Amino acid sequence: HYLPPGSAISAFARQENLLVEHFHSCLAETAVGSALSLSAFSGAVNLVSELKTSWLHSKYNFHNLVQPGVAKWDPLAQYSGHALRSSLNTRLCLDLRDDPLLPAYGLMLSAVHRVSGNHSGQHAHMASFTSSL
Repeated sequence: HYLPPGSAISAFARQENLLVEHFHSCLAETAVGSALSLSAFSGAVNLVSELKTSWLHSKYNFHNLVQPGVAKWDPLAQYSGHALRSSLNTRLCLDLRDDPLLPAYGLMLSAVHRVSGNHSGQHAHMASFTSSL
């Protein structure tokens, strides 16, 4: 099939480890998915759509007390464990700026839409719009 210049189809597998300080947790994410990127009008219009499934593992970091092997209980520990989450992210961008890093003039409009679910009946929906003159 024919894809316009600047467009691509890709598949990915990635792993990321994050420290989530406000939950006193470490979060490991292993994800697989695919992405479609379409570009038109010499790169001025871009559409990126990504579908991924992530395996999330959250491990609570207990705070040790004076005695070895004894830790203080924290209610945030109940949010630890495993979760399987799928998401569909779509971004449409119109960029008419003269330079993407330090533009002197132009217009940039961007819209993002995300739908995700965790395979236990909980779903989330997010939409945002950004403009730059």
